[in-house]
Amino acid sequence: FRLTQLLLNEGPGSYNILCAGWESNPSISSVWYATGDWLAANEDMALAINIASLMSARWAQESKEAWIDYAVENVGADRLTPEAAAMDYDRLVGELDMWPVNGSLDRELMDTTLQTSFDFEAIPQRYEVDDLVTFKYQNQALAILGTAERTYFGPSPVSQEEAIADLKAKVEGQTVRIGTSAYPNASITGAFKTADILREEFGVNVDFSV
Repeated sequence: FRLTQLLLNEGPGSYNILCAGWESNPSISSVWYATGDWLAANEDMALAINIASLMSARWAQESKEAWIDYAVENVGADRLTPEAAAMDYDRLVGELDMWPVNGSLDRELMDTTLQTSFDFEAIPQRYEVDDLVTFKYQNQALAILGTAERTYFGPSPVSQEEAIADLKAKVEGQTVRIGTSAYPNASITGAFKTADILREEFGVNVDFSV
């Protein structure tokens, strides 16, 4: 419903990308949505967004203090105190693993969700995961960054610097409009950080709206 509300408020097609910044199920909290047509026309940008999102998730693990400062700065000190941010970090990053370091798309979880939804008649037919979701960009991002543990980042299987430099050459100077469905709170910190990484690492002009 949050995603639908954002579309209604701003009008269909207002954003290139939508980020579900907070849902009760943490597995959907850092999923980025785009239309198939947009993806087909913007594959390099889609990959850059996936890389930036994973970088953001891994950054969240590195320093609780830095995360708190960043959350308060971006959400606003009038809405979020450092004390509240600290509790949010423990819950969102520590307990819920809200920004998984290897991406939110999990085939087994999705397949179970689709099967259960069909069994309980929440959906009228049995869908396959690949009918609804593409793993292409998450897989490409992991090939560049390497897989990671929550507090340790292993070696990349390819030259991360060269791959990112090549991608930057393709997307630098482009503009992407991103909207997040979340109410202003610490749960959207990952979306803010992803947008910052797109700007700083890839030279993308990001129009980011809450």
